[in-house]
Amino acid sequence: MNITHLTLPTSKTSCIHHGANNAVLGVRANQELTSEGEAAPDSIIVPLDGSSQAESVLLYVVELARAFHAKVTLLRAYSLKQIIFSFEQYHPDLDGLKDSLRWEAKTYLDEKVAQLKSRGLVDVFCSATEGDAPETIIEMGKGAPRTLIAMSTHGGSMIKHWVLGSVAEKVLRHADNAVLIIRT
Repeated sequence: MNITHLTLPTSKTSCIHHGANNAVLGVRANQELTSEGEAAPDSIIVPLDGSSQAESVLLYVVELARAFHAKVTLLRAYSLKQIIFSFEQYHPDLDGLKDSLRWEAKTYLDEKVAQLKSRGLVDVFCSATEGDAPETIIEMGKGAPRTLIAMSTHGGSMIKHWVLGSVAEKVLRHADNAVLIIRT
């Protein structure tokens, strides 16, 4: 696996992230390491959105978790986007919709946990969490300096990125953890 190492923060983060043909590993410059062994992650957070592109990072995660004997947590953030209804009479069951999203996310993650365990990983867990994806990912990594966030990026167009932003880039820019981004 070819990896571009990037020490953060830098104003060129976005350019490197979008211009890299191989994986990008971002590590905060202010992380204090007192010995060589401390750089190895003891856990890996893997955000998944249900797409095959997002799942492409799992091949790398299996190898990293084996090499570092790291715990793996699969994460799926879900939220109800604010919806504007044109009919006053229509009152959706928002709690029912949230329950449905939570059930779908948990069922999906349980399936992925089983797949990773069938590949020999033991410490694999999942978390279906309500919230904005980048904020949820960043929050899960807070307070765990030896946690690696491993994710893929869909490599969308620059126009779409400028308008909507990129989950991967927001995590790369704002997480205090090391972040591995696999470009799909």
